[in-house]
Amino acid sequence: MSHKNQTQTDISNLTDPVSGAENFLRWSSTAILRGGRVTKSRGIVASYPPELGLVSAGSGNAADGGQGSLTLSLARRLLRWSVAPIALLAAQSPAFAQDACVEVALGEFVCEDNGDPATTEQSITGDNVTVTIEDGFDIDTSISGVLGLNVDVVDGIAITQAGTSSITGGVLIENVIGAAGGGALNVTFGDVNGGVTIFHTGADSVLDTSAGTVSSLSSGIFTITDGSGDAAITTGDVIGGTNAIGIGIYSINRSGSLTIDSSAGTVSGGYRGIRAENFGSGALSITTANVDGEIEARNYGTDLTIDTSAGAVTGGEDGIDARNEGAGDTIITTADVTGTGIIGVRVFNAETAGNMVVDTTAGSVNANRVGIQATSRGSGDTIITTADVTANDGSEGTGIS
Repeated sequence: MSHKNQTQTDISNLTDPVSGAENFLRWSSTAILRGGRVTKSRGIVASYPPELGLVSAGSGNAADGGQGSLTLSLARRLLRWSVAPIALLAAQSPAFAQDACVEVALGEFVCEDNGDPATTEQSITGDNVTVTIEDGFDIDTSISGVLGLNVDVVDGIAITQAGTSSITGGVLIENVIGAAGGGALNVTFGDVNGGVTIFHTGADSVLDTSAGTVSSLSSGIFTITDGSGDAAITTGDVIGGTNAIGIGIYSINRSGSLTIDSSAGTVSGGYRGIRAENFGSGALSITTANVDGEIEARNYGTDLTIDTSAGAVTGGEDGIDARNEGAGDTIITTADVTGTGIIGVRVFNAETAGNMVVDTTAGSVNANRVGIQATSRGSGDTIITTADVTANDGSEGTGIS
């Protein structure tokens, strides 16, 4: 018997519901099924051949307990078999597998890792919102040029990260006071390319990017807090732009205290490494490892504390420029500090400030004009303790003034 005749014989056997179903897989290895219908199996769209319809021809006997129930079972098995390759392809298709931030309940969002990075802006809105970022969640809007993650909420936002994540396109978060009187902001991110910008009005504000690297062509991290609580920023590596407006971390606080801790990484910026302005009622505290770019601090609250002893600071104008016009003490502790422009460490206490303590014994201070410039107009003591302090401008240079 020819192969063609054998195939025709096998197809004719399919008209018997049970034998056809039992022989279908074996027959399908030698015959090509053409045509078909579109159906769903477990939510997956797939096509199946018309011959498979013959398998269920006897399903009318199911109520009598005859061959129909067996036939239906076999048909389901065959349908699952026919869908499997299509399901595999669908799972690998970007059209079906982009990551997305989805609202699963009122005010509750999950940023899901579906396989491939989201390529469109992910928007989150609502009142008192919580967001869970799944391990491996990614956004990449570099082609379209739109914002990566846009969060616009009222009365509080909490973003927690289960593992690692990556956002290319930047993050913008706005939290304002609503009927509930203003909630807290507590957000955690991994890698962010395009910077993190936060405008927060409400209770405490906490930003943690220590699990990744934040980078931008302008400010790596830019925050403005204006409310009733304290503000805290904890980072790993932060890279600002190398141009004249590039700042690694720039924070303006008008609420309670402001704390910046970048000791887990390196911060850099073409204009400033770190710029912090505290207009709140509390203290300003900055703790760093390596900083490539000047540290500029302005405090109008209570104490001003800067500790860079875990790394080196290099600034294009000054290494450290600290000004305390608040009501507390000023304490500066450093390792190596270099001011390639004018001054290595510049410290100023206004009349309202208290004691001034500068300790650079963990490293050397180098500058073009003045190594350490300390000016105190307050009522407290001034104590300066150093190791090597060098001013490079010959007879015009001053070590400590």
